[in-house]
Amino acid sequence: MIENMEIQGKIIAVQPVKSGVSKSSGNEWKSLEFVVGTEGNKPQSLCLQLMNQNIDRYAVEVGMTVHVKFDCAARQWEERWFNTLTAWEVTVIKGKEA
Repeated sequence: MIENMEIQGKIIAVQPVKSGVSKSSGNEWKSLEFVVGTEGNKPQSLCLQLMNQNIDRYAVEVGMTVHVKFDCAARQWEERWFNTLTAWEVTVIKGKEA
């Protein structure tokens, strides 16, 4: 089990909300992807997603410095594997710069 996955950095991109209906459950869903970039000796970027009610709970914007707690899950599609990083808590450290 992977626990305590966290990243801190500046939001460098926010994508439009996507929505649909789950093929397996028939439930509606919506997701929003955003990219957090880190600083330091080895800068990194991670693309994370907010799901459903968390999109409204955490209004992420480009330029904000944030601390994000997230889960990682792998899924298979057409014999390829992909990781999905789902944010479940976003704490704003510094609002977007004017």
